Amino acid sequence: LKDFYYGHVMKLQPHLVEMTANGILVDDTLREKINTDLTAQLDVMQNKIHEMIYVATGDPNYPITDKTLNSPKQLAKLYFTDLKLQGRGRKTDEKNRHAILMHPSTPPAAREMLKAIDEYRKEFKFVSTYTRAKTDEDGRWRCEWKQYGVQSAPGRLSSAQTLIGTGGNLQNIPGRAKEMFIAPRGYGFVYFDLKQAEAMYVAYKWKVKRLMANFDRAMVDSSYDIHRANAVDIFKVAYEDVPTYDFDDQHRPTLRYKSKRCVHGLNYRLQPDGLAQSAQIPLLDAMRAHRLYHSAFPEVSAAWSALIDKAIKEQRLYNAYGRRWILLERVEGNEEALKSIVAFDPQSTIGDKVCRTMYLCYEDAEWPRNDDGSLAASITINIHDALVATAKLEDRPKVMRIMIKHAQEPIMIHDKPLIIPAEPGLSKPDKTGIHRWSTIEKVKVHV
Repeated sequence: LKDFYYGHVMKLQPHLVEMTANGILVDDTLREKINTDLTAQLDVMQNKIHEMIYVATGDPNYPITDKTLNSPKQLAKLYFTDLKLQGRGRKTDEKNRHAILMHPSTPPAAREMLKAIDEYRKEFKFVSTYTRAKTDEDGRWRCEWKQYGVQSAPGRLSSAQTLIGTGGNLQNIPGRAKEMFIAPRGYGFVYFDLKQAEAMYVAYKWKVKRLMANFDRAMVDSSYDIHRANAVDIFKVAYEDVPTYDFDDQHRPTLRYKSKRCVHGLNYRLQPDGLAQSAQIPLLDAMRAHRLYHSAFPEVSAAWSALIDKAIKEQRLYNAYGRRWILLERVEGNEEALKSIVAFDPQSTIGDKVCRTMYLCYEDAEWPRNDDGSLAASITINIHDALVATAKLEDRPKVMRIMIKHAQEPIMIHDKPLIIPAEPGLSKPDKTGIHRWSTIEKVKVHV
């Protein structure tokens, strides 16, 4: 534990402080334009919702404001008191909203209203979180990087608004907000993503035969789609019958998408109702997918039992790098604790691996440096299984090779090395010559 603390935790900490100090540059002109456009759009959406509520309730004067549409208490009154909708209790969280939407007694008008309110809340959150967030005086967005991470996966970084109330979380940035984040003139972004990292770790650590076979083939055949392959095993269909896309032209989830959500969630004890919500499918379909998944990959539930027995007996778990998690809560009958137990090793190991890549890059003798010895390229963002670095345009090919080299350092599992492929990317300049986070494109590189 001492070696892990000084050799990893404290080795990483100065770089997290530097990431906070550096932040990332924001295109404030673009951000203000997006804010103006979306604010006007929100007004239109609110008027439409008011009409829908009038149709659903018969009350033309039903009070609707930003506060109403974002207040769990007010929405609970609308859903359960005024409209008498049926869910699972009176919560208005995403899970229960999905239950209300899927309930057979929910009238069509109420369904359309629910969808409109959800879309409004999504847009309002985007505006309040990104386009109206305060940047620092130098035009940069900063966040506090927290190495202790989240409760179920210590070692997996989390981020939050700075102590002075500027910036915000940089790890869950939606795609359309990435256009606002830019590199200084003469610089661009370098990126890598550990492809299917957690699922791959689970497959080999828990010895899930069919998952391992699919990953083995994908490693030697780049055209082999792992999500389509998993769909074959789960849903018992031919590979050619699984679409190459996630949603059809009516935005209905395909077998490929359902397979992806199954692997992502069911490895960690996700139940059918949760799968129905995440995969956007009816509960009966989710129940069938849940059953088929565990039939195709029986080693998953066997691994859960072994992990839970070990956690109860020893009251502690370790990840592949030696990070220790002491179990302090009661396990029996505590589903959240059980989820944390099975998720700890995969999520924490990949989190520590990506963090380890950060300081290995800085320690690399080839990492670009200025004449005074200071770093000429810096890692800007950690996104759990991916990193984004900022570097001078001429240094980016070198930075990319160094990042991929250390990202693909093997993890030892059952005394055998596992190399998780890292997909690299480079940003392209827009028509004004600016490199944006949104213009990162994946490239091929030989390491």
